[in-house]
Amino acid sequence: MGRFRFSMQNILQMKEKLETQAKNEYAQANARLLQEQEKLEILQNRLRANDELLKGELQESLTIVKIKKIKQDSEILETYMKNYAKKHGKNFKKKNCRKNKKKWMNW
Repeated sequence: MGRFRFSMQNILQMKEKLETQAKNEYAQANARLLQEQEKLEILQNRLRANDELLKGELQESLTIVKIKKIKQDSEILETYMKNYAKKHGKNFKKKNCRKNKKKWMNW
């Protein structure tokens, strides 16, 4: 008895190949997304650490040069995060920014 050959076997194989390619592309895109999320989390942690450092400096001693440098670093990080969010099409909400920025920025 001869081997059965589905009349649309070629189409089925092509569909399976396309499905495999789509799965691979999705896996690669998901890996890139996870990497970018890790980068963003690192930036957010650095911004939080800068904020804490600045608050400590403001409470302890007023060395203007040091305070200005920390403030400038925080602004640069915040600008980078906003640009990053725009570039990657994310909604950048104010919760990602410093919550109490106005309290100590206008001293």
